[in-house]
Amino acid sequence: MQISSLLNLAMLLLFLSHLSWTVAAIYSDRSFADAPNIAKPGCLSKCGDLTVPYPFGIGIKANCSINPFFDINCNPSFDPPKAFLGNLEVLGISETKVQIRNKLTSLCVDDFTPQDANFEMDLSGTPFSFSNQNKLTVVGCNHVSFMSKLGTYISACVAVCSKPQELSNVSCTGIGCCQASIPKGLQYIDTTMMFLNKPSGDDNFNPCGYSFLAEQNSYIFSISDISDPSFIDRTMETVHLLIDWAIPSRTCNDSSGIICEEGSVCVDPDTTLGGYRCSCSQGYQGNPYLSPGCQGLLVGCGLCVLLAVSLWLYKLLRKTRATQLKQSIFKRNGGLLLQQHMSAHDLLLGKIRIFTSKELKRATDRFNENRILGRGGQGTVYKGMLSDGRIVAVKKSKQVDENQQEEFINEVVILSQINHRNVVKLLGCCLETEVPLLVYEFIPNGTLYDLIHEDSTGFPFSWDLRLRIAAEIADALAYLHYATSIPIYHRDPTSS
Repeated sequence: MQISSLLNLAMLLLFLSHLSWTVAAIYSDRSFADAPNIAKPGCLSKCGDLTVPYPFGIGIKANCSINPFFDINCNPSFDPPKAFLGNLEVLGISETKVQIRNKLTSLCVDDFTPQDANFEMDLSGTPFSFSNQNKLTVVGCNHVSFMSKLGTYISACVAVCSKPQELSNVSCTGIGCCQASIPKGLQYIDTTMMFLNKPSGDDNFNPCGYSFLAEQNSYIFSISDISDPSFIDRTMETVHLLIDWAIPSRTCNDSSGIICEEGSVCVDPDTTLGGYRCSCSQGYQGNPYLSPGCQGLLVGCGLCVLLAVSLWLYKLLRKTRATQLKQSIFKRNGGLLLQQHMSAHDLLLGKIRIFTSKELKRATDRFNENRILGRGGQGTVYKGMLSDGRIVAVKKSKQVDENQQEEFINEVVILSQINHRNVVKLLGCCLETEVPLLVYEFIPNGTLYDLIHEDSTGFPFSWDLRLRIAAEIADALAYLHYATSIPIYHRDPTSS
């Protein structure tokens, strides 16, 4: 197959894989809330910054949720609008949990008269329960909090400290802060907070204590929390509460009809409430409650491989094509003839070098105009630095007659053999470019014209020096005319 056909094939593969990847990319996130079928057709999927996926739905009695328990009330009086599930502010919805705004209770020293503080939360009669990933948390120095269910204590936490010096920014270990686990499946909690001991005047450094449920690892204790008057507002904003959810009335063993959509499985929830949940099968993504269900991620993985292979093939073919083009130009410019000369004459091996175009591009900073030493009728000369640190002059001719390539190569061979201290030495050439490049040794300090007419060195330019320069020029020309194997005649020797 020709290189152009392979290149066209690579471009086609690249286009098709990019197009398919764009279609499949929507399934790359593991949250079903980000699937294309988020909400029921005709229903809103966003309330402010919150994405609301089915089986939840926005609107009371709008038939956008699976049942009224999952109705989300979007209140537009806030900016941005806020979502509420009953009287609970919703902050996030996942496949198994709902994240809600927290509630705190506080107990303060008021004229040293202790008063117990209570708070309760009730989810009874709903398909929701408090997740056991929450922790009963107490912040204070003389405070205890009891959590009860129907008069029976189910969790407790004690935070103590006798003086501020005992506190440190560590995890909640009981000194200034404590945390305790709660049972699974709770729908009603009643929390009572009280002083551990009768308050005294030493408690003034810590007038208040706080009790709340906190999502595990969401609260990090700080010494400043003990006396921060904005603690309640700040904690409600940053420390959230999790509740578990499941769809009631049916179970995964129900054979009365399809429960979960294609590409998903029915899951018995890890709660005591029963019901069911749907989850995309391994390797699939989407919303398992809405048609068309979950789509395979393996398609996306395959397309990823196809994209990578296409890119690799495209780059390989571009490189191969560029190499073949350079080889074609090298042959056209007489490169094979020069190699034959070098093979036939061992003396040439150490006197002439064939440079690559990549070497000279790097040496001249891609033939940067700032590297130009001069321009003439035959071309432009650039200053360059080879990889070994040598400074060279690179001549880029304007044009070369393609019918005289053999004569050009013969001249390169002859010029490379010149060895005279007053004749600039030809180091090599590059034949991979449209117009061959010649590489000479670099002669600093400008031209003879500059020395005669624009001397800025302050060095006295005496007649003896002028005669010496003229004599050495004549000697160099005589060397070219008579001392080389083939006479070399310069048609236009000038001081410039």
